[in-house]
Amino acid sequence: MRLTKKLTLQIGLEEWAWCKATGRPKHEWPGWKIHGMMKHACSFCEYGMRKKQGGHCLNCPIYKRFGGCYSTYYVNWEGAKTDEDRMYYAGLFLEQLETLSAEESWRL
Repeated sequence: MRLTKKLTLQIGLEEWAWCKATGRPKHEWPGWKIHGMMKHACSFCEYGMRKKQGGHCLNCPIYKRFGGCYSTYYVNWEGAKTDEDRMYYAGLFLEQLETLSAEESWRL
């Protein structure tokens, strides 16, 4: 499968909407059965890894926009202990990802 920026974002938005709705870990997302499991269960990591130059984080769109996933609400989601907290932080992270779709570079 060719992983374009647009598809990367679409997969990420679908995955995190599911995490927000369920509070479940991202590696349990049913969409992996359609798209295939990706590096760190993340379309953005996979996209960054497929680039030929530099490390996968340096090529990651989240890194380029926010300074990395650990500079976003992802870090709070990852540390959450309850489904309710994971749902809350997944929603905040999803909002951050949604800002990418409004940026010119993602409308390719």
